[in-house]
Amino acid sequence: MVVIPDGIDRQDERKDRIQLSETMVNVMPGHLEDLIKKINLSCDEKISCVIADATTAWAPDVAEKMGIKKAMFWPSLVGGLALSLHIQELIQAKIIDHNGTPLTNEKIQISPELPAMIPSEFIWSCPGDPIRQNIIFRYVEYANKAVKNSNWLLCNSFYELDSSICDSILNLLPIGPLLSINHPGKPTGNFWPEDSTCLHWLDKQPAQSVIYVAFGSIAIFNQCQFEELALGLELSGQPFLWVVRSDLMDGSIIKYPEGFLSYICEVWKAGLGLNIETNGIISSHEIRRKLDKLLCDGGIRDNVTQLKEMARKSGSEGGSSMNNFEIFIKQLRC
Repeated sequence: MVVIPDGIDRQDERKDRIQLSETMVNVMPGHLEDLIKKINLSCDEKISCVIADATTAWAPDVAEKMGIKKAMFWPSLVGGLALSLHIQELIQAKIIDHNGTPLTNEKIQISPELPAMIPSEFIWSCPGDPIRQNIIFRYVEYANKAVKNSNWLLCNSFYELDSSICDSILNLLPIGPLLSINHPGKPTGNFWPEDSTCLHWLDKQPAQSVIYVAFGSIAIFNQCQFEELALGLELSGQPFLWVVRSDLMDGSIIKYPEGFLSYICEVWKAGLGLNIETNGIISSHEIRRKLDKLLCDGGIRDNVTQLKEMARKSGSEGGSSMNNFEIFIKQLRC
């Protein structure tokens, strides 16, 4: 594992997401090229392929410049990839503008493989936060270019989960779900030290009882929505594990509702739609209702169990993801 500079000198400057995104695209390709040259000069085995995450879609350009094979990896939902490949069609049909902003509220169906959606539900849509939306939209556009120019397109899904969508994307190889195998003393893809404190607490909870809440690396909350989420989790009466990033709030420090931390030890992952009130906030009571449904609905639990087994089989010997991964390795060696 090697770090390359992102062009930002001070940590506080990374809070300026526009500056960070622009600087990364301008600075990191040169450092990556220098790193590849250094490795190729110092090692007997030369770098023959660059596999780039969609968020570093500039990396395949470096590989192409250096005459190296390139693979694009889409880590998120394959449906999101399918949607992003239709961006130009959406712009031409005046469904979104050139910044990804919805121009209509009507539900549309882009292709038979994708469900009907309201444009405000597109993966890059951030109502009320045009700056963040523009950043995500530019990343998606950049990733589309890399997808079309790469030798391989990999995704962190498995064929049985989204077979019709997978079939609609040319040359797609689903190789997921990818799991981290932790070997003692060896890194698992993260420079941050592991904190196993929560594992001791989890081991004491009843099976299938804990709610897990996480919002990725770019979601931003205002204070009102943050408090409603905290209160909704408290109202559920269920044990939960909530990952709270230090930069989760929109420019302000994190403030929990009064008395919350004394009640909680310091989650959320569901396919249930949340109803937003007229003030743009999802209430604590709405959060509690959906948590109750998530935990008590036998159909949801059965479906999750079925999907878990499908995912396990796909990554096992002879499974679809394992076969696709072997195809990728064989082609890489040619």
